[in-house]
Amino acid sequence: MLAQIVGFSAEKGLGVVQIATADQDTLQYRSSASAIKDGLLEVREVSEAGSVNHLFVLNRSDFLVFLMDGDVLMGAKQNRVVNTSVLLAPHSKTQVPVSCVEHGRWSPGAGRFQGADFSAPASLRAEKARQVRASLKEKRGHMADQGEIWNSVEKLHAKFMVSSATGSLSDVYEQKGVEDFAAKFAAGEHANGVALFTGREILSIDLFNRREVFREYFPKILRGAGADLLAGEGTQKSLTQEEASFRTLDFLDQFEQLDLEEFPGVGVGVERRFDKAPFTGFELRHQKVMVHLTALRQQRKQ
Repeated sequence: MLAQIVGFSAEKGLGVVQIATADQDTLQYRSSASAIKDGLLEVREVSEAGSVNHLFVLNRSDFLVFLMDGDVLMGAKQNRVVNTSVLLAPHSKTQVPVSCVEHGRWSPGAGRFQGADFSAPASLRAEKARQVRASLKEKRGHMADQGEIWNSVEKLHAKFMVSSATGSLSDVYEQKGVEDFAAKFAAGEHANGVALFTGREILSIDLFNRREVFREYFPKILRGAGADLLAGEGTQKSLTQEEASFRTLDFLDQFEQLDLEEFPGVGVGVERRFDKAPFTGFELRHQKVMVHLTALRQQRKQ
C-alpha cells in the first residue's frame, strides 16, 4: 500500500501516528454524524417492539453515508454499537447489525438515536470483529456474541469502578479517570488515517478514504483509546518516531500479502476480512477503492 507518515506524537503512553495514503479522497461519501446533524440520516428501532441486534438506518440524502465499526448510537430503547463498517446508498433504508452496550435498559429512553462522541474501545472492537468474522463464515450474517459484548462492558466497569444503573458503556467515559486524549492531539491536514500505539505495540489502525471523514473520527477513536490505555491494555515502554513509523508502514505492506476473505457489505461495497495474530480486522471497499480499513490488536488470553 502506498502510504507515508505525516505526523507523530505521544502522550502518557499513547503514541499517535498519522498516515496519508495515495488513494485518499477518491470516493465521495460523508459521515453518519454529519448526516444526522443535517437531518438527512435517521436511526430507528426496527419496530415498536424493537430488536436488540438490528436497527433501521434511513439515508434521505443524495450521498453515500458512512457508519464506522465501533460507532456508538445512544437513545431509543438502549444504546448500541455498530458491528461493522457500513456504506449506505443514497435514499436507502438499511437494516444494520448492532450489539447492545447498555444491558440494563429496554425502554423508550432518550427518543431518537444520536451518535456518541467516542468510539468503542479498540479491545471491544477487536473481539467483536473476530466474532463477526466467525458468524459470516457460518453464514449467520454480521452478528457478534451479545453475551461477550456485555462481559466486555462489565469488565470496563470493574476496571474503572463504575456504578452504572443501566450497565452502559457510555458511563465509563463520564469517569474522571478516563483520559480524554482527544484534547491532546490534532488531526493533520494531509492525513486520512491513524495508528495508535500503547507503549511499543500497535493498538489499532484506521484508514479512511476521505480526509474530512478521518478528521471527524479522529477524536472519537482517541477517546475510545483512553479506556484501553488506562485499563492496562498497553505498556509504558518508550516509542520513538522512527520505530512507530516503521511498524506502521510495515503492517500496511504486510496487509497486501494477507489471506483476505471476501463477504458482501451490509450496505453497498464488499468487505475483505482477516484474522492473523496479533491482528484482526477488515477493509470495506466500494468501486474498487478503500472506504475504511481497520486493524485491531487482539487481547492476549489470560
